[in-house]
Amino acid sequence: IQRTDRFQAAAYNGQTTAVVGNQGVIVYSQDEGASWKRHTLLGWPALIGIAACPNGDLAALAYDSKVYLSSDNGASWNPKIIPTEETPQAITCSADNHLWVVGSFTFMWVSRDNGETWAETTRDEDSIFTTVQFVSDSTGFVTGEFGVFMKTRDGGENWESLPPLPNEFYSQASYFRSENEGWSVGLGGKILYTNDGGANWEEQVTNVPVALYGITEVNGTLYVAGGEGTLLQLVDDRWIPVVH
Repeated sequence: IQRTDRFQAAAYNGQTTAVVGNQGVIVYSQDEGASWKRHTLLGWPALIGIAACPNGDLAALAYDSKVYLSSDNGASWNPKIIPTEETPQAITCSADNHLWVVGSFTFMWVSRDNGETWAETTRDEDSIFTTVQFVSDSTGFVTGEFGVFMKTRDGGENWESLPPLPNEFYSQASYFRSENEGWSVGLGGKILYTNDGGANWEEQVTNVPVALYGITEVNGTLYVAGGEGTLLQLVDDRWIPVVH
């Protein structure tokens, strides 16, 4: 790695771990981190997200409305353009290998042909979608600015607005373990938790004041990453610091 690298996101497709960041940098490992290779995309795009698809493809999202696809475990990356002037924020891949991207002004894009074409929708609201995730073939969630919370029950064909997160909570990242149980993290060290599909949310104590930017589950344990090197894990319903 280089001193100027700012890594933003990581994904694992069962064979390759890929980490993306600024200036088009992608580092990837095929031996669980024992060794790494470095790839730099032409034009040095700012990469802000990456997703692993069920078919093994990796999809990296760039701030300039491009998606870079790799079907050879990170060795090569092919750019696909999202035809929009809005700013993308997050990417995921659904169970049917469709690419989903969300972004500014409540825009959402989906490609069902590996990025060749994109269909877009918007709620025409001045709000930013920051996360998108599918937990099953039919159920998916979107969260974002002003506590925006949306759900699909039919694989993304339709999205319904659910009651917003408390106090217009600005979700930086969300993770749903199932259709009912989920977490959302954001500024000020706040973590919100729901066990009824978002009908109700409660704040979980972290005792950290920094912004929280990422959440993931590894071998049944939840981890949250944030500013100033903060890394938390959930142990017996308590968020405790990970010493590193």
